[in-house]
Amino acid sequence: MDPIRILFIEDRKTDVELAEHELAKEGIQISSHRVEMEEELRKALKTFCPDLIICDYSMPQFDGLEALKIIKNHDEMLPVIMFTGTQNEEVAVECMKLGAVDYILKDNITRMPFAIKEALERKKASAEVKMMNEEVTERSRELEKANTDLLAARDASLNLMQDLLVEIEERKLAEASLHESEGKYRELVENLNDVAYSVSLDGTINYVSPSSLQILGLCRMKSLVCISQIS
Repeated sequence: MDPIRILFIEDRKTDVELAEHELAKEGIQISSHRVEMEEELRKALKTFCPDLIICDYSMPQFDGLEALKIIKNHDEMLPVIMFTGTQNEEVAVECMKLGAVDYILKDNITRMPFAIKEALERKKASAEVKMMNEEVTERSRELEKANTDLLAARDASLNLMQDLLVEIEERKLAEASLHESEGKYRELVENLNDVAYSVSLDGTINYVSPSSLQILGLCRMKSLVCISQIS
C-alpha cells in the first residue's frame, strides 16, 4: 500500500514531528511535506498532490482559515484536519463550516491517527458517490438523447405518412379529374358532325366517331349488306 501523502501547514516543525511519531506508532505510513506560507501552499497543492492536509489554525504569517479557503477552491474533495492549540468552540464551528472534516487539539494528538483514517474513508466514499452520480448523470443524458432521437424519428415517420396521404389524395383527385375530362372529351367527340377517329402507329383504327360513319355512308352500306344477307 502506498504511503499517505500528508501536507502539513504548520509553522512549528516540532509539532509536525510529534504528529508523524503518533502516526508511526499506529502503523500508518506517510509521506509528508511542511509549508507555512501561502505561496508554498499553492505550489505544494500542485506539485506534492496531497491525499490529506493537516492545518494549524493560528500561524504568525499565515491564517489557517485563509489556507482552508485556498485548499477548498483548489479541490473541495481534499480532506483538511485543523490542528491547533486553541480551545474555542466558535473557531471549531467556523472551520467545519468552511469545509474542515475534523478539528484536533494539539494536547489531544493521540486522536490524530483515527481522525486521518476516518477522513480518508469519507474521502473514498465521497469519491465513489461522486462517480456514481456522474455515471447516473451520463446515463440520464444518454437516455434523454435516445428519447429525443426516438421522438424525432416518430415525427419524421408521421410527416412521411402525412405526405403519403396527401400524395394519395392528390392522385385520387387527378384520376377523378382525368376520368371527368375523358368523359367530356368522349361526349364532345361523339356529338361532333365532323370525322373524328384514332389510329395507332401500325395503322390500326382504334376509334371512329359516330358522325364519321354517317358522313362516310358506312351506316347505309352496313344496312345494305344486312338486307342482302337476309334476301
